[in-house]
Amino acid sequence: MTRILHLTDLHFGFHRAALEEPLLARIAALRPDLVVIGGDITHRALPAQMRQARAFLDRIEAPLMCMPGNHDVPAWNLWRGCSGPLRGSGSISVPC
Repeated sequence: MTRILHLTDLHFGFHRAALEEPLLARIAALRPDLVVIGGDITHRALPAQMRQARAFLDRIEAPLMCMPGNHDVPAWNLWRGCSGPLRGSGSISVPC
């Protein structure tokens, strides 16, 4: 049986850092075949928040699939939203 774990609204930059270790331990204990991160990975799509999210997601051993949410697109700078940290090679690139 395939195990898929879904996490949503992590909001790095507005998250509770004390919960990171327990969450990572729980993910490891569940041994999912895939972890899906759905929306609002960061709180305001700032570069520092993207780095926080990246550091956290790098510690998950299962394969990841990420889908950005409205908080993952810089609201105050449309150009950065199209060309900044979410820009990828032909597709949107988020911390996964």
